[in-house]
Amino acid sequence: MRKLQVAGSSNPIRGKFTGKRTADGRPIYHVSPGIRVENIADPIPTVPKEIVFPFMTQNRVFEPGFSKDYPYVVGQADGNYIALNGRNEIYAKSEDGFDAETYDVFRESGAINDPVSGQLLGIEAVYVSKLTKVKPENDDGIATFMPSEVANPLFPEDVLIPSGKISYGGDLTFLPKLPDVDDEVVVVRPIGSNNTQTASQFSTLLLNIGDDDGAVEGDVFKIVRAKAQMAKGRDGKSYQLPDYEVGVAMIYKTFDNASYALVMSATDVIYPGDRLLVP
Repeated sequence: MRKLQVAGSSNPIRGKFTGKRTADGRPIYHVSPGIRVENIADPIPTVPKEIVFPFMTQNRVFEPGFSKDYPYVVGQADGNYIALNGRNEIYAKSEDGFDAETYDVFRESGAINDPVSGQLLGIEAVYVSKLTKVKPENDDGIATFMPSEVANPLFPEDVLIPSGKISYGGDLTFLPKLPDVDDEVVVVRPIGSNNTQTASQFSTLLLNIGDDDGAVEGDVFKIVRAKAQMAKGRDGKSYQLPDYEVGVAMIYKTFDNASYALVMSATDVIYPGDRLLVP
């Protein structure tokens, strides 16, 4: 005969003894549900750090002309400008001296234009490496560096920015919220992949809005196809169909006129020019 019984435990006393026993002599306890409290050192991130962290530390969007304000690479000891390992001394020039010990190196990649207005949104810069100063600058303002981290080969005119001067995004724990933006929001293009024409879940999108447009980290949008679909009725007239939703995205990094958004979910591929609307 099957019967319900308490599972075994290292602590057999599970409640207060009632003073009563079962017909076969076993004690009867009065038990109540309890609450177990655990300290959580870190909050659960709303954005997968392992997916978006490379974009927080690598590709960046700067104001046009940013490079003239920073030191730049002028050469390398062996002359080939590829610093991967070994004794690869890098030479960089500064007009105002090198105050920091470590620098992040970026290379201008290309202009970013708004697909809607054609306005220049900024200059995309690709993270190249991290350099550590090993010798102070000479009379011509040229100091010697060694690479401590290399993501791409170094070339002349790559820009040195003191490490830590650029904020990289904290713990990536955001409070999702409805956006408060008036501008038309569109996908400029996906980034961080060889295929910059399509995106899917957990892809990063470059958007045409930023801090200056009221965009903030945590803004959530639904993604719809670039152009509304049309259909003809019996009367021969064309009618606009409802927006075709292809996914949901949340902004996790903002710049002045652009931002990065993570595709949280996708029901279809996402293309440059697709629109982002308030849910």
